[in-house]
Amino acid sequence: MSVTRVKRAAAQVLAVAAAVGYGCGCQGAPPAGSGDCGAPPAVLEVGSGRGSFTPVADGDRIYVVCGSQGGKHVDLQLRAIGVATRFRFAAMLTDAITGLSLASTTPTNTFVLRPVQSGCQSETLPLLVQAPGPDITDRDAVLDVRITDETGETAVDSRRVVIDTSRAPCVGR
Repeated sequence: MSVTRVKRAAAQVLAVAAAVGYGCGCQGAPPAGSGDCGAPPAVLEVGSGRGSFTPVADGDRIYVVCGSQGGKHVDLQLRAIGVATRFRFAAMLTDAITGLSLASTTPTNTFVLRPVQSGCQSETLPLLVQAPGPDITDRDAVLDVRITDETGETAVDSRRVVIDTSRAPCVGR
């Protein structure tokens, strides 16, 4: 099998794993309706990284990282108030000039927000990058994120960011 076919097969496996919730951390989630993240209105704040929540502001750099199975992604975290703890999320990263989609998710998996000081916070959520790595280095982009909780309440956040691949040795392979 050629290297190209192996890479395509690996990408397909990653897509299926993401669609079925592999590694989503959903085990042991509280039952539906068991908690909330404060009173409305619904507000969403996008963050990045693993571990502690780091808010993303307009103009910030977001880092592409190498996944353990060969893919590339951006680690997102979310903070929300005014929504229930169980939610689905959709995210899109688009080129700010051309509108070309660089990364996206579909709201297929259910995730759980955990209570924090004021509101709730998600675990790390990967946003898989489809565009070739070297082609997105230092590109201005728009990050749009939407969550919909189990009651139908929706919250959105959008940030203008710069894509940084300097921490991703897999980029360019």
